[in-house]
Formats: sequence, C-alpha cells, structure tokens
Amino acid sequence: MKENKQNKESLMKLWKVVSNKYVAATLIFLVLLLFLGEYNLTVSHRLSREVRQLRHRENELRQSIAHDSIMAATMQGNTEALEKFGRETYFMKSEDEDVFVVTNEK
Repeated sequence: MKENKQNKESLMKLWKVVSNKYVAATLIFLVLLLFLGEYNLTVSHRLSREVRQLRHRENELRQSIAHDSIMAATMQGNTEALEKFGRETYFMKSEDEDVFVVTNEK
C-alpha cells in the first residue's frame, strides 16, 4: 500500500515537471530534432558508418595506387619485367608457345 502511494506521489511530481510549458516545449523540440528531423539520429548514424566505410575504401585504393605506381616505375624501360607482368597477369604468350591456366577450385 505504501509503495503504491509512493509511486503515485512520484508520478504526480513527474507530471508536474513535464506539464510545465517550458519543459514540455523542450521535450517536444528534442523529440523532433532527435527522431523526426531530416538529419535525425538514425540518418546521422547511417551517414557516419558510410563515411567510415568510404575512408577505409579510400585507404585501400591509395595503397593500390602506390603499389601500381611502383610496378609502373619498375617496368619503365625494363622489357623483361614488362614481359613477366604480361605473362602473369594477362596470360600473354609468344607465337611459338601454348599457355595452360591451372586453377585451384575448392
């Protein structure tokens, strides 16, 4: 019985605070900003996740560009390296040879 009365009293205190027009206006404003606005919490979270993914992809591409630049510099004027690259990457061959590609499928 005492707990019920205490719960009722605490609910009444809470209602008095919430029914204050300034508190109510502030709560409504926060709800609009956080959940119903154009850039609400879910949109902000999704956009920040997308930015993280794009930055990660950017780093991967920068590393790939650096690797490809090094490869291009080593092949510049080096016909043996260029021929090796063509054979390994694009399976190129001379006129008098055959190329067999063996793949390891699991």
